[in-house]
Amino acid sequence: MVAVNGSKNELAVLLNKGDGTFEEPSFYVTGFEWGSGTEAVVLADFNRDGHLDVAAVNQLENSVLLYGRGDGTFKPAIEIHDKIRSDGGFSIATGDFNHDGAPDLAIPIELKGKVAILLNTK
Repeated sequence: MVAVNGSKNELAVLLNKGDGTFEEPSFYVTGFEWGSGTEAVVLADFNRDGHLDVAAVNQLENSVLLYGRGDGTFKPAIEIHDKIRSDGGFSIATGDFNHDGAPDLAIPIELKGKVAILLNTK
């Protein structure tokens, strides 16, 4: 399970033990400015290596990707220079929008009434 803690600019990953309970959470930084507010996450294999990755959207700064290692842990966040910042960043969705087999991202730019589509180039 992946959950955001926007007030701390982090996400928590809780691995399922297989008996209805979870391991202790592991925390990952998703924002680089104090109070940037991580709002939502999606999981997909963005770099197409067979492991789930996390894309997180931040309210006041760029969104980020955390590449999965395949063992329930993730590499440090890498900024997606989407320049949406405070004009959106309240939700995020993934899908194969250009039908090339790679997961893309959609981030609403709510204050502009638009949606940014970020096509995967991997």
